[in-house]
Amino acid sequence: MSIEQLQSYLVERFAEALSDVSTDERAYRAMVRRDALSAICHALRDEFGFDYLACLSGVDRGEFVEVVYHVYGIATKLQAVLRTRAPQDDCRVPSVSHVWLAAQWHERETAEMLGVGFDGHPDPRHLLLPEGWIGYPLRKDYEPTPDYTRPSQLEPEVWAEFSRRVEEEY
Repeated sequence: MSIEQLQSYLVERFAEALSDVSTDERAYRAMVRRDALSAICHALRDEFGFDYLACLSGVDRGEFVEVVYHVYGIATKLQAVLRTRAPQDDCRVPSVSHVWLAAQWHERETAEMLGVGFDGHPDPRHLLLPEGWIGYPLRKDYEPTPDYTRPSQLEPEVWAEFSRRVEEEY
Protein backbone atom coordinates (compact mmCIF):
# COMPACT_ATOMS: atom_id res chain seq x y z
CA MET A 1 0.00 0.00 0.00
CA SER A 2 1.34 3.38 -0.97
CA ILE A 3 0.18 6.96 -1.18
CA GLU A 4 0.25 6.64 -4.99
CA GLN A 5 -2.22 3.74 -4.83
CA LEU A 6 -4.44 5.71 -2.46
CA GLN A 7 -4.36 8.76 -4.71
CA SER A 8 -5.17 6.70 -7.83
CA TYR A 9 -8.11 5.04 -6.09
CA LEU A 10 -9.56 8.32 -4.78
CA VAL A 11 -9.15 10.11 -8.11
CA GLU A 12 -10.80 7.21 -9.94
CA ARG A 13 -13.82 7.16 -7.60
CA PHE A 14 -14.09 10.73 -6.32
CA ALA A 15 -12.32 13.04 -8.79
CA GLU A 16 -15.16 15.60 -8.84
CA ALA A 17 -15.19 15.80 -5.03
CA LEU A 18 -11.45 16.43 -4.53
CA SER A 19 -9.40 19.58 -4.89
CA ASP A 20 -6.18 21.10 -3.55
CA VAL A 21 -4.55 17.65 -3.43
CA SER A 22 -0.97 17.24 -2.30
CA THR A 23 1.08 14.22 -1.28
CA ASP A 24 4.44 13.14 0.00
CA GLU A 25 5.71 9.61 0.61
CA ARG A 26 3.62 9.05 3.78
CA ALA A 27 0.77 11.59 3.60
CA TYR A 28 -2.21 12.48 1.45
CA ARG A 29 -3.92 15.88 1.81
CA ALA A 30 -7.06 17.10 0.05
CA MET A 31 -10.04 19.41 0.18
CA VAL A 32 -13.18 17.26 0.01
CA ARG A 33 -16.68 18.35 -1.00
CA ARG A 34 -18.84 17.89 2.07
CA ASP A 35 -21.41 15.76 0.26
CA ALA A 36 -18.68 13.19 -0.49
CA LEU A 37 -16.99 13.27 2.91
CA SER A 38 -18.70 10.21 4.38
CA ALA A 39 -18.03 8.01 1.34
CA ILE A 40 -14.38 9.06 1.21
CA CYS A 41 -13.92 8.39 4.93
CA HIS A 42 -15.49 4.94 4.54
CA ALA A 43 -13.12 4.21 1.65
CA LEU A 44 -10.10 5.31 3.68
CA ARG A 45 -11.08 2.99 6.54
CA ASP A 46 -12.42 0.01 4.59
CA GLU A 47 -10.15 -0.07 1.54
CA PHE A 48 -6.92 1.38 2.95
CA GLY A 49 -6.93 0.61 6.66
CA PHE A 50 -7.08 4.16 8.01
CA ASP A 51 -8.19 3.03 11.44
CA TYR A 52 -7.27 5.95 13.69
CA LEU A 53 -8.84 9.41 13.75
CA ALA A 54 -6.25 11.43 15.65
CA CYS A 55 -7.84 14.84 15.39
CA LEU A 56 -10.92 16.55 14.04
CA SER A 57 -11.00 20.31 14.41
CA GLY A 58 -12.38 23.41 12.77
CA VAL A 59 -11.19 26.81 11.63
CA ASP A 60 -13.34 29.90 11.13
CA ARG A 61 -12.28 31.25 7.73
CA GLY A 62 -14.82 34.09 7.65
CA GLU A 63 -17.35 33.10 5.00
CA PHE A 64 -17.09 29.41 5.90
CA VAL A 65 -15.87 27.06 8.58
CA GLU A 66 -13.27 24.54 7.52
CA VAL A 67 -13.40 21.16 9.28
CA VAL A 68 -10.09 19.26 9.28
CA TYR A 69 -9.65 15.50 9.79
CA HIS A 70 -6.28 13.88 10.58
CA VAL A 71 -6.51 10.11 10.09
CA TYR A 72 -3.86 7.41 10.18
CA GLY A 73 -3.38 3.84 9.11
CA ILE A 74 -1.49 2.35 12.02
CA ALA A 75 -0.36 -0.77 10.14
CA THR A 76 0.55 1.14 6.96
CA LYS A 77 2.04 4.19 8.72
CA LEU A 78 0.18 6.45 6.28
CA GLN A 79 -1.57 9.71 7.07
CA ALA A 80 -4.45 11.52 5.40
CA VAL A 81 -5.53 15.07 6.12
CA LEU A 82 -8.96 15.87 4.75
CA ARG A 83 -10.56 19.29 4.83
CA THR A 84 -14.13 20.21 4.04
CA ARG A 85 -15.98 23.51 4.09
CA ALA A 86 -19.35 24.54 5.44
CA PRO A 87 -20.65 28.04 4.64
CA GLN A 88 -21.57 30.13 7.69
CA ASP A 89 -25.23 30.23 6.62
CA ASP A 90 -25.43 26.41 6.31
CA CYS A 91 -22.77 25.27 8.75
CA ARG A 92 -23.35 21.51 8.57
CA VAL A 93 -21.27 18.51 7.55
CA PRO A 94 -21.99 14.78 7.79
CA SER A 95 -20.85 13.06 10.97
CA VAL A 96 -18.05 10.53 10.60
CA SER A 97 -18.70 9.02 14.03
CA HIS A 98 -20.07 5.90 12.30
CA VAL A 99 -16.66 5.52 10.62
CA TRP A 100 -14.41 6.32 13.60
CA LEU A 101 -15.98 6.28 17.07
CA ALA A 102 -13.41 8.81 18.31
CA ALA A 103 -15.15 11.39 16.13
CA GLN A 104 -18.02 11.55 18.62
CA TRP A 105 -16.02 13.64 21.10
CA HIS A 106 -14.20 15.68 18.45
CA GLU A 107 -17.45 16.55 16.66
CA ARG A 108 -19.15 17.58 19.90
CA GLU A 109 -16.28 19.95 20.70
CA THR A 110 -16.21 21.40 17.18
CA ALA A 111 -20.00 21.84 17.22
CA GLU A 112 -19.86 23.65 20.53
CA MET A 113 -16.88 25.88 19.80
CA LEU A 114 -17.58 26.72 16.13
CA GLY A 115 -21.27 26.01 15.59
CA VAL A 116 -20.78 23.23 13.04
CA GLY A 117 -23.73 20.84 12.88
CA PHE A 118 -22.75 17.21 12.37
CA ASP A 119 -25.63 15.48 10.59
CA GLY A 120 -26.19 11.99 11.96
CA HIS A 121 -24.20 12.47 15.17
CA PRO A 122 -25.59 10.08 17.81
CA ASP A 123 -25.13 12.34 20.87
CA PRO A 124 -25.01 16.08 20.16
CA ARG A 125 -25.10 17.19 23.82
CA HIS A 126 -22.75 19.91 25.06
CA LEU A 127 -19.31 18.65 26.00
CA LEU A 128 -17.45 21.66 27.40
CA LEU A 129 -19.85 24.55 27.88
CA PRO A 130 -22.95 24.60 30.07
CA GLU A 131 -26.32 24.06 28.40
CA GLY A 132 -27.78 27.36 27.30
CA TRP A 133 -24.42 28.93 26.37
CA ILE A 134 -24.93 31.65 23.78
CA GLY A 135 -22.66 31.77 20.74
CA TYR A 136 -19.60 29.88 19.54
CA PRO A 137 -16.37 30.90 21.31
CA LEU A 138 -13.95 30.07 18.47
CA ARG A 139 -15.78 32.02 15.79
CA LYS A 140 -14.17 35.29 14.80
CA ASP A 141 -17.39 37.22 15.36
CA TYR A 142 -17.96 35.83 18.88
CA GLU A 143 -18.72 38.33 21.62
CA PRO A 144 -19.57 36.71 24.94
CA THR A 145 -22.85 37.81 26.47
CA PRO A 146 -22.36 38.41 29.29
CA ASP A 147 -18.58 38.76 29.13
CA TYR A 148 -17.37 36.39 31.85
CA THR A 149 -13.77 37.38 31.11
CA ARG A 150 -14.45 40.76 32.76
CA PRO A 151 -16.09 39.91 36.10
CA SER A 152 -15.90 43.50 37.32
CA GLN A 153 -18.27 44.52 34.51
CA LEU A 154 -20.90 41.87 35.30
CA GLU A 155 -24.03 42.52 37.27
CA PRO A 156 -23.54 41.05 40.77
CA GLU A 157 -26.37 38.53 40.32
CA VAL A 158 -24.91 37.31 37.00
CA TRP A 159 -21.50 36.79 38.61
CA ALA A 160 -23.08 35.03 41.60
CA GLU A 161 -25.00 32.65 39.30
CA PHE A 162 -21.88 31.95 37.23
CA SER A 163 -19.82 31.26 40.37
CA ARG A 164 -22.53 28.96 41.73
CA ARG A 165 -22.63 26.94 38.50
CA VAL A 166 -18.84 26.62 38.39
CA GLU A 167 -18.83 25.30 41.95
CA GLU A 168 -21.60 22.79 41.16
CA GLU A 169 -20.17 21.53 37.88
CA TYR A 170 -16.46 21.52 38.66
